Amino acid sequence: MTRHQTFRVIVTKSEIFEIDLAARAEVIALTRAERLWDGGMRSRFARVDRQERATFAIDEHATSPLRDIANEDRARWAKKALQAFSQETGSGTGREGFSDLLCDLGHYARSVGLDFDEEFERAAKTCALEVAEEVLS
Repeated sequence: MTRHQTFRVIVTKSEIFEIDLAARAEVIALTRAERLWDGGMRSRFARVDRQERATFAIDEHATSPLRDIANEDRARWAKKALQAFSQETGSGTGREGFSDLLCDLGHYARSVGLDFDEEFERAAKTCALEVAEEVLS
């Protein structure tokens, strides 16, 4: 299995934004950042400063200390979150617990002013991109 390095991609438009992305190579991180940006997932980018036109570049100083992240890492983090939720609610860690957690995330999103359907769709697209990168490696 190929492990991915995390690249900090800097996006410059009328403002500067950045995002940390796991990828096999810089070109993949740049392409993925452009897809996320153009695909309406700009909320994943952190605003940094003001500028003029959109450009994409790798921040070499910030990229090197970031460790490799693989989808197995992401799955492990999600499992820990589901286990913690299950302990709190008694819903289990199977299909029912998973569904309950998603439902309660919807309630949480609503309570903080997020559109759960939009966030769920954004998460599904991001997951698909990460799985596609894994398949390519």
